[in-house]
Amino acid sequence: MNSNVDRLLAIYQALYPDKWLQPQDASANLYPFRKNATEFWNSNDVKDWKTLGYAIPGDKDLNADGRRALERYLYEYYNW
Repeated sequence: MNSNVDRLLAIYQALYPDKWLQPQDASANLYPFRKNATEFWNSNDVKDWKTLGYAIPGDKDLNADGRRALERYLYEYYNW
């Protein structure tokens, strides 16, 4: 289960694929979020929201056409 913050970040990433947060150390462990019994997720691991199985409205495969589809969806659904 993801949160609204994850969803908003995924939408932002889809709309602005060339922008990303610059953590001090993108390979640092993101405690307490575990990949498995011995490893933790880090920022590099989760840069792409699809890694965790999230989907965003509009189009899951966000190429140029998918980005336009997402923009249309947001404008129609949220009246942006």
